[in-house]
Amino acid sequence: MFLTNEELCVCDLGALLNMSKSAVSHKLKDLRLANLVDYRKEGRIAFYFLSNNHVKKILKEGFAHFSKPYHLETP
Repeated sequence: MFLTNEELCVCDLGALLNMSKSAVSHKLKDLRLANLVDYRKEGRIAFYFLSNNHVKKILKEGFAHFSKPYHLETP
C-alpha cells in the first residue's frame, strides 16, 4: 500500500500507478485539500506522505477488510 510507511515523489507514484505525472499531481492536490496527504519539499521535488497515523489506520483497516474473501450467504 503506497504511502503508508514511506514518502514518494510524483514521479515514483506515477510509475507505481501507471499514471502520468499530471494526473498524479491532480489527485494529490485533491487528497491534500481533504487533509489525507501532506508533503515536504526537497529542492524542486515534493515528497508525499499520509498526513497522520489516524489516516494510516483507516486505510490499513479498509484494505484488510477488502482483502478478506467475500461469501454470499444463502437463506
